[in-house]
Amino acid sequence: MGADEFVVEGMASTTQVDSFKEIVEPDAFRETLPRYKKFPVVLFAHSFAMPIGKAIKLEIQSGGLWVRVALSKAAGTAEMVRTQIEEGILKAFSIGFWLEMGDIKEDAKRPGVSRITKLELLEISVVPVPANRGAVFGMASAVKDRLGRSVSAGISGEQARGPLPGHAEVHAVLNEVLRSLPGAALAGVTVGSHLPVVGGKA
Repeated sequence: MGADEFVVEGMASTTQVDSFKEIVEPDAFRETLPRYKKFPVVLFAHSFAMPIGKAIKLEIQSGGLWVRVALSKAAGTAEMVRTQIEEGILKAFSIGFWLEMGDIKEDAKRPGVSRITKLELLEISVVPVPANRGAVFGMASAVKDRLGRSVSAGISGEQARGPLPGHAEVHAVLNEVLRSLPGAALAGVTVGSHLPVVGGKA
């Protein structure tokens, strides 16, 4: 990492039950992650009109999908995101994806909870509010050194309990985008979004 790079890192997806009552299994990324790596776009709030950076490293870990993101130096939305990360306002990742109906199954041990076993990762976003309450990220060492501090606050297990509202519109937007892609309007295909953990929580 260069001294002038603005880098954040953490879990883009975890094995926690999110506010949609879903769990994304770590292996859900394994088959399709190489395709995302060809176009590793990072957006702001799932908007394809607002690309703000790229994923420069991804790892499938036991606790989920870990990512390191380099933010763009451009003015506009990317600059706003960088500033709000420094101010501790933006702290979370989220993933946008599509899946087929056969790739989501009921959890045998937890009624009402579903497990996603395979998905196609479309994008990773920096978001204001995560569906996964453990989804907070930290600034990488090069940025910490430059600022002399870390803006990652983290949250406790007590704070992480309870559902989060307000993400239904994310599904609607991503499904609209998916329908606009060539060959994407397939029966039994849907899009979802989830928000991650950063700072090494597994």
